Amino acid sequence: MTQYDGIHFHTLTQAHIYLREELVGQLSKRNSNEYVFTYFSEYAAKKNAISISKSLPVTTHEYISKVLHPFFDNLILEGWLLHQAEKQLHIDAKSRFAMLLAVGRNTIGAVSIVPLDHGGAEIAPTIDDGTEDSVVKYNLSTPFSRYCCSCLMPSKNGDLHAKCLKLLWGTTRQLSIYLDPINPLQSFSRTIHGGSISGAQRKGLFRFDSRQGHLMPTATGSTHILKPEGDFPELPANEHVTMAIAHRLKFDTPPLALVRVENLGLIYIIKRFDTTAAGKLLKEDAAQLLRVPSEEKYSLSNEQVAKVIETYTTKLDLNEFFRRLIFCFCTGNGDMHLKNWAILEYPKMNGSMHLSPCYDFLNTRLPLSQEQTDIGLPLLGKSRKLQGSYFRKFALTTLKLPPQFIDSVFAELPLWQTVIEEMIPRSALQPKSQERYLEIATARLNDLLEQ
Repeated sequence: MTQYDGIHFHTLTQAHIYLREELVGQLSKRNSNEYVFTYFSEYAAKKNAISISKSLPVTTHEYISKVLHPFFDNLILEGWLLHQAEKQLHIDAKSRFAMLLAVGRNTIGAVSIVPLDHGGAEIAPTIDDGTEDSVVKYNLSTPFSRYCCSCLMPSKNGDLHAKCLKLLWGTTRQLSIYLDPINPLQSFSRTIHGGSISGAQRKGLFRFDSRQGHLMPTATGSTHILKPEGDFPELPANEHVTMAIAHRLKFDTPPLALVRVENLGLIYIIKRFDTTAAGKLLKEDAAQLLRVPSEEKYSLSNEQVAKVIETYTTKLDLNEFFRRLIFCFCTGNGDMHLKNWAILEYPKMNGSMHLSPCYDFLNTRLPLSQEQTDIGLPLLGKSRKLQGSYFRKFALTTLKLPPQFIDSVFAELPLWQTVIEEMIPRSALQPKSQERYLEIATARLNDLLEQ
């Protein structure tokens, strides 16, 4: 039970909007086709006031929309968690404003949505810190005997390297997780009680207590995202090895690991990169930046993603965007839609942004053999049968990158092939899946090297 029980979110029409701990504005639903966001005048008058979104600069004017503003729409749950929210909160997924009020208090990024009751008072937060007697403790174990379960480099007994351990957990305690003993997967849906995270895969928000060494399923104060087995086979192992390869090739990746939990199997863990000791950082994905609602995340192109990265970050981030595009193509990632490209606020928390660390990197062609796209969004109008010449032209004409930098990325590809061939056999993927992953990657690398 939570304090949200009995609240009819469909009837609520207003919410306070917070940036970190500061109240900055209000979101209102005036009728079925008019939504209004307004910064409070006191906040707008502040020197160097930071906007909650690049699409919503600080102003005293109202932002009026016939649909829920895309920035807010993209804060709402997706996939499995959205389905859980529909069942448990009794809110239709199409009722976007009501769903946002129910789950938007703890979002990814620095913005919080706090619903107001009919008298204009803030509704108290959900009480769901995972301390109920209904959960039991399970130990986390490594699925590897010879490799670190974070970076997949050699390690005695499969233990985390000291550096990986410090980055991911910051403690040497025996690690454990609290889950429902009858249906462990149900614990992941605790996220919906005042919390939201995007993506279609099964996942949940968990808070890590470094003093006790345990993970608790709750959106409040969450520090890590956990992804168990899902609707497609071997997703945790797939994402883990792909991200480990990216880390090995010096892409910016958050601390991560693959663990095993009794009665649940493999779980992929990633540490949230939008949280710091000083507070939460602003994060915006390309759908938000391009003012596209969540359901249209496949509707635009890589050219448009590049434009917003160029607009809101630096030339170096555009270089990195190109390198990541190549990597995703190599590793069979056909799901790099708008929501899988994001910018993140610098730790100085002054509103300036850079390309976020990598996330949701996995080989989608492995479980989806009939997948119809190579990289998620069109590149030069093409989504299939891409070759190196298309990427080179895109880099030169759209990104306007120096030819020598483009050449340097392609010169890396033999090393990428070597690393992929070395890392895949270390993964927790089944042998047939390992073989297929290598086939996909080798074919893609050959396509890139064709001129």
